[in-house]
Amino acid sequence: MSQINGIASEFARYIASRTPRGTPWTRVYDEMCSVARSRSFRGMGYTELSEAGVSLAITRLDRICQLLDQAWEQQSAD
Repeated sequence: MSQINGIASEFARYIASRTPRGTPWTRVYDEMCSVARSRSFRGMGYTELSEAGVSLAITRLDRICQLLDQAWEQQSAD
């Protein structure tokens, strides 16, 4: 797994741990933005997350949505 994919997956797991499956999508998105704004994930803000493959642009959320689904699935399995 590349560094970029690893960081994106780790970010998704971090968000999944803070927002249980079934949380309304608007709250999940708000949480992702809050984490980026506060740099509470590895000290990374919007720019650093984007460079690591985590776009929070509404039109580019498909990848992070997939990763979040995987993270929630993993939580269910654990």
